[in-house]
Amino acid sequence: MTQIKSILVALGREGDPVAVLRRSVMLARRFNASIEVFLCEAERAYALQHQYDVGNSDAVRRASLTKLRAWMERMWSFLDVNDVAVTMEAVYETPLCEAISRKVKHSKPDLVIRGIGANGVSTFSVADLDLARSCSAPLLLTRGKPWRSTLSVAAALDISGEESPELIHAILRAAKTVAAGCGASLEVLYASPFDNAAPDAVKAHRESLCSYAASAGVRPDQVHIVMGDPVRSIPEFVAQQCYELLVLGALTHRKTMTALVGTLTGRLIESVQCDLLLVSCSRP
Repeated sequence: MTQIKSILVALGREGDPVAVLRRSVMLARRFNASIEVFLCEAERAYALQHQYDVGNSDAVRRASLTKLRAWMERMWSFLDVNDVAVTMEAVYETPLCEAISRKVKHSKPDLVIRGIGANGVSTFSVADLDLARSCSAPLLLTRGKPWRSTLSVAAALDISGEESPELIHAILRAAKTVAAGCGASLEVLYASPFDNAAPDAVKAHRESLCSYAASAGVRPDQVHIVMGDPVRSIPEFVAQQCYELLVLGALTHRKTMTALVGTLTGRLIESVQCDLLLVSCSRP
């Protein structure tokens, strides 16, 4: 991820869809990018597939798609935006994750945005977790909270050997791209799971972390090691530092690690209260 020229918004009708669109517009303006709004009505599509009167399903689908399109246009109109190129598509497909993944593969956006909550209430679903594990493009999960005028972005790296160097560099590239485009500061952090780690081990971790951070132009004073279980220590540190965005890995090359990383990612999504950018690296 070295540029953002196209943004796909995987919109949902739950939560605060206008806040999700507002985030996409802000980023589109920062990067001079176009926006494609995509809405999938998966639950209704499933019901149509299993209804008794199959012959009537096409007419119902066409009428419903017209209503979905009208709803999308109404949500967009609330923003009163005329300086960003936008297209819209509504579909009836199921399951939701596969429908969004197909759209991503077809449109090849530089960034995918998905809302996961509003007013402090998480709407992160099983389909969202599947998308977080499988999305082929960087995935921004937003809670819709307004960002401050002076932004702060953090990249969370795992230098214990669980994440590949390729993924670490992919995370840093994505974090640097967003930070630079938004005029934000960029910091790097690593959560050591051992509260009582030996000083030599902490020193070695810091040296490794600083080496990776330097490749993204991050100074040593912007590098942090937090101690303790990452599921607890990362959300606490993020809240303390008031980051607007946390960038972290979604997948690794190694299939045996995918479930572990995905589980940690899912738990962090539930507990970290800022927006998250999930990054994977291309499979070999």
